[in-house]
Amino acid sequence: MADDTDSRWLKRRLFDENVKSFFSAWDLYLKFYTVFFTVNVAGIGLLVQHVPQDRRLIIVLTFIGQNILAGGTAYHLTGFGHAVDDRLRALATALSADAAKGEDLLPLEKSPLPEMVARYGAWANVVGHVLLSASWFATLFVSGPGRP
Repeated sequence: MADDTDSRWLKRRLFDENVKSFFSAWDLYLKFYTVFFTVNVAGIGLLVQHVPQDRRLIIVLTFIGQNILAGGTAYHLTGFGHAVDDRLRALATALSADAAKGEDLLPLEKSPLPEMVARYGAWANVVGHVLLSASWFATLFVSGPGRP
């Protein structure tokens, strides 16, 4: 009996920790993306306004590189979310089996994660990074105010 109780406790603990890790990862990423996006937009404006066209290349390449890395992070968040969702489905099935044995557990049929929303959000961010990279590239061809 003690083994069943320990096993059930471990399953619940793993379930809770997986949920926390999913939401923590997204919380950190969204905070990062908010600041990253703001710095990119401000940087584009400042670059066009204050840096001559012939001196922009290294700055542009740096920001494009950062967008590639951040886009990769968004892409990997889709895989992370999918893996956590799979683990939670397996744990939910195990917890439901425990509940079917007459245990005092609420039966679960699926993962509580908004996995499809997370996947959409991550892919939307990948597209956003591609568009930011294209905007940075375009600054190579735009002259600033009062410049030919």
